[in-house]
Parts: sequence; C-alpha cells; structure tokens
Amino acid sequence: MLETACRDGTSRVKLSTAKQSYRVSLGKKLQVNTATGTEREIRRIVSAETMPGIATVAASSASATRDSFSPLQDGHLPTEVKVVAQGLSTRDVQLFQSKLVKILADAMVKKRKVPVPIKFSQALLSKLDSISTSCLVEIVVIANDGVVDGMSTGENCVQVSGSKKRVIEAVSEISTLLLLEVETFQRTKLAGPTQQVVAYPKEWRLPCADLELVDVTSTSAEFLRVQQRMLESLPRARIAHLQRIQNKFLWRKYETTKREIAEKLHRPQVEEKLLFHGTRDTDPEKVYRNEEGFDMRFSATGMWGRANYFAHDALYSHRYAHASSGASMKQMLMAMVTIGDATSLASDATLRMPPVKKAGASSLLGDIRYDTVTGVTQNCQVYMTYNNRQAYPFYLISYSARSDRQ
Repeated sequence: MLETACRDGTSRVKLSTAKQSYRVSLGKKLQVNTATGTEREIRRIVSAETMPGIATVAASSASATRDSFSPLQDGHLPTEVKVVAQGLSTRDVQLFQSKLVKILADAMVKKRKVPVPIKFSQALLSKLDSISTSCLVEIVVIANDGVVDGMSTGENCVQVSGSKKRVIEAVSEISTLLLLEVETFQRTKLAGPTQQVVAYPKEWRLPCADLELVDVTSTSAEFLRVQQRMLESLPRARIAHLQRIQNKFLWRKYETTKREIAEKLHRPQVEEKLLFHGTRDTDPEKVYRNEEGFDMRFSATGMWGRANYFAHDALYSHRYAHASSGASMKQMLMAMVTIGDATSLASDATLRMPPVKKAGASSLLGDIRYDTVTGVTQNCQVYMTYNNRQAYPFYLISYSARSDRQ
C-alpha cells in the first residue's frame, strides 16, 4: 500500500476500530472519520528530546498548520511510533499506532546484498530477471571479473531493493536458485570436461525413474500425431494403448551416437525420423528393457543384409507386428532414428555396414561411410541402421487393425 503512496501519494489506507472507521490519506496527510467526515491532520514531529529511531505522529484539527510527512531518516524503521491525538479514546489511539507501525514496516524500502559464488551466466541473469519481475523488486548485479574454474574469486553479488516483504521473498528465491546453480556446477565439474549434459525429449515427464512406461492420453496432441502417422497407411488401425518409453540409459546412448555423427559431419544437427518397427515373435519389452535396445545380432539377414530395419509406413511394420493377446491385438514400436547421411541402394543381402562415400571422403580415421542405407520395398521407404545405438524405441503401440493390402 505504501509503495504506491510513496510514488504518487494517492493511496488510501483504511483503519477500523470498534467505534469508528478512519481513512488515512498519505498524500494529503489527513485522517478522515468516514462516519462524521471530521478530518485530522497527521504530522510527524521529531524533536531533539526524542530518542534516536523514535518517530512521533500527531493528529490535530484540520485547521492547524500542516507539516511535511518526510521519509524516515536514513531509511531506518523506528522502534516505536507514538500517536498524540485529540478526540480519540486511548484504545483508538493504540489501535491506530499499531496499524501505522505495521504499514510502515511493510512499506519500508529495504536493500539486501546476496553473495553470488559463481560467475554470472546469461541463463543465471535471465532467472534473476524473472525473480525481479515476479517479486516486484529491483535487482542490481554487481559483478567481479575475478573468476577461476567458473567460481568467483571476488565479491560477486546482487543487490535487492524494494519493500521489506518483497525483498524477503526475493532473497529467499535467489538463495534457492544459487544453491541449485552451485550444485549443478559442482556436479558437472566432478563429471569431467568430456561429460555432456543430456537433453531428454520434450515429451518426457520428468523427473522419472531409469525406466518408465508413461501412458499417453488419447486426447493429447502427442497421441493424435502418432495416430495420424498410422492412419496414413493403415486406415483401419485403432490404437488401444499408446505408451511413451522413458529409458534414460538407452536415451543417453542414443544421444551420444547422434552427437558423434553430427561431429563427424561437422553439423550442429543431423536428421532424425520417427519410424515404425515390428518385432514379430519377439516381445517388444525385450527391446526397451535391455541395455542394448535394438540389437541387429538377433536379426535375420534381410534385403539389405543384417541390420535394424525401420519403415516410414505403419502398414509395412504391421506385417511384422507382435501378437500381444491373440490375433486381434498387435504391438509395434515407433522409434526415433538418427538418419545422418543416408544412401539409397538396391537390395544387397551382403551388406554388413553402410558403404564408403565417394573417393576423397576420408579423415585421419580412414574412409568415411554413410550413416544409413535406405531403399524401397513393398511400396514403402525403409531405412537400415548398422549401429544399434542409432535408434531409440520411443513408443509402444498396442492396436487392432484390418487391411486389404496386408
């Protein structure tokens, strides 16, 4: 309340007693009895005889000479506020005094410095800006360039200014933020310079256990995207159950492989695709609940050799779907596959890895190969990977379907 009053002097603060109701105008320094309309001026009188830190507030008739209501000296809150009034009972004076003390205490402009033990990153500055906005305080960054191994060697700090209540809230949030930032920094440092931060898919519900199957609701955009992909080639499919596979171990391996391919190709990002995969007689659980994920060692030799096969069309994988509970209900996987640089080839059952790129495509490690082989079979585009870690089982789809083309 007083924050606004200090800015424009227009706020009104209501004080209620058992007998009367008063309205205090901090801009005009008036106390008005709302029942009778009687006005009394509020004056702040500080005399040499008063003890340091004690303010005396007097209520007198409206015809008296008006004094200025200046801010409390040096920004310090008095330890006592005395109210001298005419025409008020002792109880009313005490109540007015207690409420005035509370208003002043809440509205006092406070400044607090919070030490910052780490360097100011752009992410940290952005979070501090959010705290400033949410808590309605001013945050000033005081940076010191002395930084060793990411930790401040000087007096990095932030100065928080605002009303007492707001400053307390902001300091609490900043302290919690800094604890998390320091913990993250120390954990990354202990992990070593080669440790990379893993970015889990935006669809994942975090935090989660090392392995979780999360039900995807049938009304969500995520469910509808998967359903649309199936209906493109399998129009009679009906998804009974869609589960998102959240396997942290397999995802980290997949992310590492994708990053290595990007580094090899000197690109910030590489192409990925969501593709279908049928496991035939193998329970899909054996794919997402083991340390290797997709494992071409257990694959039969196909048209493009021994590899992990993935299809753009659900119809193709439907022919290889796993029968989960009788012939009417089937299961297939939808995988995230790193494509990288793919080469289109005619069928070649002798393949054991992608072919070498054209002459001249080599590095210190030897000839550079394509990352994926692609081809067409049964009117469907298929992709073959020869590295188990190049694909991740993203969804388990339980469905029923009929097709005239199967």
